[in-house]
Amino acid sequence: MKINENTKDKYAFFREYHDARYIESHDKSASVVAEENKKKYTLRNDIGKEIIKYHIDGGMVDDNNVNKCDYGIYTEDELLILVELKGRDYQHAVKQILSTTKLLGITKGSNKVRKLLARVVLSKGANVPNLRTKDLTELKNLLASFSGNIFPKSQSLEETLSRIQ
Repeated sequence: MKINENTKDKYAFFREYHDARYIESHDKSASVVAEENKKKYTLRNDIGKEIIKYHIDGGMVDDNNVNKCDYGIYTEDELLILVELKGRDYQHAVKQILSTTKLLGITKGSNKVRKLLARVVLSKGANVPNLRTKDLTELKNLLASFSGNIFPKSQSLEETLSRIQ
């Protein structure tokens, strides 16, 4: 990611999180895939943007006693997608993503990202319950403040960058 010093506030997230120990890829690949235990999230890079894939759980955040999501995908347009690849516990996935936003300092009014999305991929056959929890409400409000949303899906989720920008 080319950073011009004249754009001080631009790329604030990347400026803070740029350690090669937890960056799995940083390029203009046609797609970025986050996958584990037969659950898969794919972001198709149909517009040739520079994208960074962060390994959050066990990478950026290496504390087993802290809730955190699995991956973060950041684009040169300052879009951040937090991805949790989960078994069946959607409520816990929500807690992990919400906790990750706090750990990374992404709060209302923060200039670290322009747009924030949350994606949860559950095990095959898992149903997304109709949750009405404090955590889900808090997460939805935070995402909305960044023009984002949360989207859960079972087993596999594929999105195209040009459609979610």
